[in-house]
This record gives sequence, structure tokens and C-alpha cells, in this order.
Amino acid sequence: MLIGDEEYVELGGPGGFRFIFNQYICEFSPCFRWYHFIENQELQFELRGICQEFADYFGYNFAIYMGDNYCALDYVFEGRDMDYYKANLMSRFGKAKSSIGALIQKTNSGWKSEGYFIDDFNDLQRNELS
Repeated sequence: MLIGDEEYVELGGPGGFRFIFNQYICEFSPCFRWYHFIENQELQFELRGICQEFADYFGYNFAIYMGDNYCALDYVFEGRDMDYYKANLMSRFGKAKSSIGALIQKTNSGWKSEGYFIDDFNDLQRNELS
């Protein structure tokens, strides 16, 4: 199946996983709560592995994590790619956070999600094809 510049595909998976992608970029929404992903390192490791596989498929060596309030889907619907997305996030919100954990700030009333993190997967073992 070929996907054109202004087209996208949406797939749902087991346990509430959702993938929406165009020919350049994929927005992956797991069924887990954002806070749980940030606080649970075992869950992070598993989901980062999935993101690494998708990044490899799309020809990128990074993934970007952020809360829903950063409108990642807009970039998929507009036919944008990861390089455009990354540059746009930097121009709109400044530098990326230094870690996944830095995406959560504790407040008097609980917590809030702020910023984005660019994962280059350096601490994950790559699945290289020989």
C-alpha cells in the first residue's frame, strides 16, 4: 500500500495500542497513562524498544516523547516528517528535556507534563540486520 503526502493510516492494536502514521512519521499511543510511562523504567524500556523499531522502519535514529498537549497528530495529518517535527518543537518550546523523567514537574496540586524528550536509543541495543 502506498501512502501519499496528505494521507495517513490508523491502526489499533491489542490492549488499546494505537498507531497513526503517514509515509514519514508515526504517532504511537500506548494504552498506558503518561505518568506511569515516565515513572516506570521497565515500561519505558519496553515501549522505547517498540519506538526504536518504528524509528528504524521510517529511517530515523530517534523518537520524540511528549504529552498529548503538544499535538503530535497534527504533524501526521499534515504529512510532515520527523526532521520538520523536531525543528518545529525546538522553535516553539526550546530545547528538549535531558531525560524522560524531566518531562514531569511536581506541583502543589499533583504534577504537570511539560516539554519533550528526544530519545536517540544510545542505551538500547540495536537490532542490526547482518
